[in-house]
Amino acid sequence: MVLTGRVSVHVNGTLVARGKNTVVSVGLNWVAARLAASPPAVMSHMAFGPSGVAIALSQTALQGAEVFARKAVTPTVLGAAITYAVSFTHAGSSVTVREVGIFNAATAGTMLTRFLPQEFTIFDTDAVEVSWTLEAS
Repeated sequence: MVLTGRVSVHVNGTLVARGKNTVVSVGLNWVAARLAASPPAVMSHMAFGPSGVAIALSQTALQGAEVFARKAVTPTVLGAAITYAVSFTHAGSSVTVREVGIFNAATAGTMLTRFLPQEFTIFDTDAVEVSWTLEAS
């Protein structure tokens, strides 16, 4: 099975990033474990960070300190695809984002996938929307 993904990020209605993600090794292990009788927790949160360090399959977390608390995602399944969506209004100091990940916990947990967008900045009161689709084939 191959998992491929695509991500789009909008800030105040403007597309600021779009691209493909990488499902990391622990994420693939998580997918296999979901087929077990006692599966791990579902993917539930999205995290944003400042690091542009290249993606490696061995990574288990974002490579920089998360720039604000993780956001709960809304998953939607359609056939062999799942879309994780999050929408929020940023409150606080401006932050520069260079990496985004999906996790199965509000803190720590297992990282399924990581995305390195073109750098963008989120300012106080900005409306942020992320749509992240993974498809199995």
